[in-house]
Amino acid sequence: MCQDPEANGHCIEYENIAQAKDVAVEITRRGMSFADFERPSDLPPCANESGGFLSPTEWTSSHRHPYRTWLKETHGHLEETAWQVAPYTAQAVPFRWLDRTSLEEFTQPQILDPLPADSWPDVYTSKWVFQPHVQRAVLDGFFAPILPDESLAIFYTKSRQPMFEDVHRLVIGIGSVASVGREHSYRNTTKPDAPDHPIWERDVAHSLRPAGRGGLLVPYHEYLAPTGDPAEDRRRRELARELRIAPEDGHAIQFSYRSEHVADDAAVSVLTQAIRVVHLIREHGVAKGEWASCEHWLDDRLARAWTLRGEHPGIGPVLQAAGLPMASSLVHSLDSADSAFRQDPWRSVTQVLDGSAEPPHPRYRREIDAFAREWVHIANRPGKLKLAQALSRVALDNDQAARWWDEAKRAKTAGARISDEELVANPYLVSEYDAGTVTSAPVSFATIDRAVIGDTTGADADVSTADVRRLRAAVVAVLRGAETSGDTLLGIDQIRESAQGLPVSAPVVIGPDWMAAHADELAGLVTVHDVDGWAQLTHRSLIAEQLRRKLSARARKELPPVSEDWLPLLEESIRAKSDLDAMRAKHPERVERALAEQVEALNRIVSRKLTTLVGRAGTGKTTVLGALSRSSKIDGPVLFLAPTGKARVRMSRNVAPGSSVQTVAQYLLSQGAY
Repeated sequence: MCQDPEANGHCIEYENIAQAKDVAVEITRRGMSFADFERPSDLPPCANESGGFLSPTEWTSSHRHPYRTWLKETHGHLEETAWQVAPYTAQAVPFRWLDRTSLEEFTQPQILDPLPADSWPDVYTSKWVFQPHVQRAVLDGFFAPILPDESLAIFYTKSRQPMFEDVHRLVIGIGSVASVGREHSYRNTTKPDAPDHPIWERDVAHSLRPAGRGGLLVPYHEYLAPTGDPAEDRRRRELARELRIAPEDGHAIQFSYRSEHVADDAAVSVLTQAIRVVHLIREHGVAKGEWASCEHWLDDRLARAWTLRGEHPGIGPVLQAAGLPMASSLVHSLDSADSAFRQDPWRSVTQVLDGSAEPPHPRYRREIDAFAREWVHIANRPGKLKLAQALSRVALDNDQAARWWDEAKRAKTAGARISDEELVANPYLVSEYDAGTVTSAPVSFATIDRAVIGDTTGADADVSTADVRRLRAAVVAVLRGAETSGDTLLGIDQIRESAQGLPVSAPVVIGPDWMAAHADELAGLVTVHDVDGWAQLTHRSLIAEQLRRKLSARARKELPPVSEDWLPLLEESIRAKSDLDAMRAKHPERVERALAEQVEALNRIVSRKLTTLVGRAGTGKTTVLGALSRSSKIDGPVLFLAPTGKARVRMSRNVAPGSSVQTVAQYLLSQGAY
């Protein structure tokens, strides 16, 4: 149980916890071990969200079927069921796999045997698989590939955590799977002929322990524990913000839906970041632990992940983009059936497609036959085959592969024509130009870099780590990342520093003169202002120039004067939140000077199409807006926009009742421009 349940508002991001959390009760039980609760029903709601995954003692987990009171005819006989959870055990549930809308497109391609058909009564409106035997087939398919001592267990939290506002998935621990528990079914003592209903949660014991034992548990608690010295506490908190392991945007879906298989390429990314974090922990000297052995453990797992990733992790999505249905499932099956598959996957795939080898399962025969003529066409075009092999080196998903295989889609996402030959010669073009879609993340620089440079230092790669194509793509990646935080330009030194922090095995080192020396190669993507020492994406500089022209013209444009008596409106605006009479009595001259300045500001605001009002906190900017909102002489309503939700709430309290106050995002969304 939390040491301070009242202060912990981060867990309520999880809907089930938000609905069941009882702070008053939890305060009386703060710090209790899960093992000390007499009844499972007394456990906090986080217990059912794997909140006990680091419990050093055995505890009791209890489960009630959510349909028992809703679907009494089919589920009313299912009783609450409990079992003992071993120490250091998480409860995994693959929710995405059990979603009926995902069965055909997502779940089935990852399971060799055909799933049985699902059916459900008319009253059933939930999206989850209904029939227990179908649920069991899905669950077995999910847990079967998880191997003790071989598979990794990666633990993450969502965006509601106290460390990073801009991190939507934060990895807090990496260990090995120690064991996978057996399936549990709901107790049934009243309908013996009814089928067993599996409980979706399955116990997964892991090796993770504090202080660098059995893997990496990021020691945030040690960094955030009060020392009694406020300055030291602040220093440690800043150091803790360096301990960041975040899945790349394109991998976020693999760290969702409670439990999911993580692709080898995503594991490489996370492990690479984890090793950097251990280096920092050892350097900081804040948290005591076996960090040297932890680093060796991570190095070993990273080497395994690179081996499992292979050289062609994108072969399935590329073949699917080329027109072969179920290509990813075929590749998965070939990999499972042939231990040598990853040494030369194109050889194995080609033998199946040209008919010299049988597919791993008869269900693929129909799709292979339908694709046969397209495959012959591709195989007889060396340029297209080279593109397929080049793209297959990148860990693309199906949507990403489709965007870059199909020339029309490629031109649309890139905003320019990029030939097959150009892509083969420079795969980094994919990360530089890929815009992504609503449902598919852009291909990241790190994803391309793993395909081109490979593991460790890149010493064995065909491309130098200082190649201009690589460094240019890194600069673009840094500037695009800055855009998501609201920065449309960065200082050159900032770019260089951020590039070194990119989650790749071989660090990106950009010299102090590199950007100025390679301005020609950067042109078209990045505009370098060498004299002023900053750079920005070229499309941003074009937008800035357009805005500069338009806003300058608006600022010069005079408007007809507004004959408003602003002083009483300012006084009304102040009285809405402060005691103006008391202020006047205490500082009469100061108040009158401030009011006169605010009247002048209002007259200037209404005299131009564009005005900027600047002032320190407490100088009356919000008061001016409050008076503006109360004017009856302005032609038409006034719309107030704020950058954040909190700022919108504050502004709403200061403007006239009924005024339209929105965040910038809300306004853009209402205009279809977000």
